[in-house]
Amino acid sequence: MSDRTTPAAPRPSAPGITLPLVLAIALLLPVAVLFTQVWRDVDGDRTTAARERDGVAYLQALWPLTSALADAQSAVVTGRQVARESLDRAVGQANSADDRWGEALRTRDRWATIRTKIDALPQRPGGSVPETVSAYQEVTDLLLALYGKVQDSSGMARDPEEDSAMLQDVSARDLPAALISAGRLADAVQLAAARPAAEQLSAVTELTAAGLATFQPANDAVTDLQAAIDSTENTNLGGNLLSRLDAYQRAMGGLAGATTLPGLPGAAATGQTRGARVALPDAAKVATARETAQRAAADLGTIVLAELDSLIRDRADHTGGRRWLALGAAALAVLLVAAVVTAAVLAARRRAARERIAAVAAAAGLVDPAPREEDRPVAGGPPTGLPGADQRRWEPLDWVEPVPVGPGSNAHPAPAAAVRDNQPARWGR
Repeated sequence: MSDRTTPAAPRPSAPGITLPLVLAIALLLPVAVLFTQVWRDVDGDRTTAARERDGVAYLQALWPLTSALADAQSAVVTGRQVARESLDRAVGQANSADDRWGEALRTRDRWATIRTKIDALPQRPGGSVPETVSAYQEVTDLLLALYGKVQDSSGMARDPEEDSAMLQDVSARDLPAALISAGRLADAVQLAAARPAAEQLSAVTELTAAGLATFQPANDAVTDLQAAIDSTENTNLGGNLLSRLDAYQRAMGGLAGATTLPGLPGAAATGQTRGARVALPDAAKVATARETAQRAAADLGTIVLAELDSLIRDRADHTGGRRWLALGAAALAVLLVAAVVTAAVLAARRRAARERIAAVAAAAGLVDPAPREEDRPVAGGPPTGLPGADQRRWEPLDWVEPVPVGPGSNAHPAPAAAVRDNQPARWGR
């Protein structure tokens, strides 16, 4: 039985795998850094978009309350009953919005103050009209400040896109201010008609200031909406806004015409005639124009907020596409690195298999084994790796066994030269 054993398969050589691994790591590190940066930016954009949409939803809940407060103030000034059901319904919508998003938008304290003051508002005329008007104006001023707080806390005020930045400015600043101011202008006309003749001139000054406070934000809203329509890439934005924008402009034009002051008499204008009455706008026409303008403003504000939410949602969806693109690029890089490492490992294994086959063949005597390092012949010396007798044959000897020279002579060690000289005679050819 042969005592030969099959040699174990050699392991893949380290140098053949180390270099591909180093290259793979060198490729993956910058890819990982870029992927992390892109992923962080995408998450930030999605978080910003989600917070802005929360702000839009909060503003959508404030619009009915704004219209209800303007109507309630006008009802009290004109001596009518306040429609408490619509006001309570609007308060409930705003309260639900604050319960849901008030913590994130940091509006809890402001809304709690507004709701307390709304509950304390008079529901019917009876007390001092100036005090009643002052109470309503305080609440509406706080409401306009709440609009600004939502705009700032939700990040809408820092929107990078021009079209959405214009829309949020209109919905959170211009239109609410114009709607509230239109109600105050109509109330100022109603109150001026009831003043004594001696106070008519001061009433004219107040009406002029109220008109400026009404039409300035309205003009800003129209300008911003036109800029948003001109700058947007959304083809649906212009079509959805233009019709309501035209209706709002017509309504504000009607309000401006109804509140235009007639020419003042010369004596009244110079103050030379005390007690002369000043021609004031028709309060009934102003009230009708106010209702039309407020209704148009509410419709325009609703569609502006809806379009703003659509633009922000589309931007959030676009960030989702960037996320999938980053994932695809990272997966492709990993696949390429895996392919390089796999090719290197397979090449090393094929080389190890060839070495194993060669070792097995040499052990079976099918091929001459490669000489070991210690068996390689030294220049100028005898061959190595030979059997014992052959090895001793080629060993350099100074003296060998005694060789008899003649009869009865003593054996003396013969030098190596003598041995070499005797070899032919001793062994023959």
